[in-house]
Formats: sequence, C-alpha cells, structure tokens
Amino acid sequence: MALSVSAFEFDIAKSIIVEAATSNPDKDTSWLRSQAQMTLEVMCSGAKVTEEQIYALTTAAIKARGRTTATLVCFGVLS
Repeated sequence: MALSVSAFEFDIAKSIIVEAATSNPDKDTSWLRSQAQMTLEVMCSGAKVTEEQIYALTTAAIKARGRTTATLVCFGVLS
C-alpha cells in the first residue's frame, strides 16, 4: 500500500515550488510542473503523488509569480 503525501510535506513542497517560480520568472509552466512533481517524489519517496497535487503546486507557483510581477510593476521595478 502506497503512503499518501501529508499536509505538512505538501506545504513544504509548496514553499519550495513558489520560491522556484518567483526566482525563475523566465521558466514556463511545463518547467514548473516538472519541478513540482520532482519535489514531491523526492521529498515523499514511496508516497503516491497525484496529478491533483502536482496541479495544485503548479497553480500556487503561477499565482505567486503573478503577485511578484504585479508588485514589481507597481513599484516601478518592471515596466
């Protein structure tokens, strides 16, 4: 029986992926998705990683990237 990813592990993975997204604004969604999957698989070896979890991490990263970009534009760093 495969283990599931705990909420604690998921939150840590989310922090890692959000940081990766905001630190690498030139990377596309495909890259973010692969990073999300790899992070969960490495952190939670033996756990069943679902498409929903990968999608949730990717979505959180894209949202964080958007907030970061909007903040930089607002403060005149990006135009």
